Amino acid sequence: MKHQYFFSVLALGLLGACSPPPVSNDAAADSGAMEASAPEAGSEAGLPDVVSPDVVVADVLPSDASMAAPISMGATLLGSEETPAVITPARGVGGFTFNAATRMLTFNVRHTVTGATAAHIHRGTRGTNGGVAVAFPSPMSPMTGSVEIPEADVAALMSGGLYVNIHTATNMGGEIRGQILPAQYNVLLLGSEESPAVTTTANGAGLANYNAMTGVLTYAIDHSVVTPTAAHIHIGARGANGGVAVAFTSPMSPMTGMVTIPEANRAALAAGGLYVNIHTVTNMGGEIRGQLEPIR
Repeated sequence: MKHQYFFSVLALGLLGACSPPPVSNDAAADSGAMEASAPEAGSEAGLPDVVSPDVVVADVLPSDASMAAPISMGATLLGSEETPAVITPARGVGGFTFNAATRMLTFNVRHTVTGATAAHIHRGTRGTNGGVAVAFPSPMSPMTGSVEIPEADVAALMSGGLYVNIHTATNMGGEIRGQILPAQYNVLLLGSEESPAVTTTANGAGLANYNAMTGVLTYAIDHSVVTPTAAHIHIGARGANGGVAVAFTSPMSPMTGMVTIPEANRAALAAGGLYVNIHTVTNMGGEIRGQLEPIR
């Protein structure tokens, strides 16, 4: 299944990031704009998973680092991830760092839900509903702060068994949801992020992992642009337009695969200076856009 394939591939991206910094390699730079295509098996709605059910955080982090250094994680929140699925234009993305020694989870969750009434971290694997492990102080976007993960839920967190759920009066069981999984970058794409801003109902969200040894960024992005003509990673900070660093093979949602970040642009990636841009005939400069935000 495509979901399980990318669950594993993105985990390998995280594994590469745990390796020592790479020695400069001209051959890697020369392959900057090349993109690896992935198998297209299955057609399930929603995003592929970020790590396979057989891969846990402990498998992709050195044992000493997993306890000493904060662990970066992410979540892509979609109505299609609810059980049963919810039809909604809302999307969201979360970045998390977990301190295993203190069990503190620092969070930054951005979403487009209108009228959010509550937000929680629930217990349950993908496709399974479960009880509340932790309540967020406020469901209003952006949600930022830190919460303590109960000791009994740490193992579930480390194996993809906890999910973020945002509730509304219309969808009391949850309007958008996403598993908390290993990730190093997240992106929330909005028309308001374009420069100048674009008025559109479309939006998008996704996660990515980066392999520092190879320069390969493995990504999974879901969006609601109806007729995209192209999608790229551009060079530029928020509010600034820039040239194309990498072209995605296809702009159709869900966008999943691997791209090699040119060596000249890798420092910008680490600093949040690259953005994803999805173009249309109506908005040739881009209809929705979002920075590739490092999770740290």
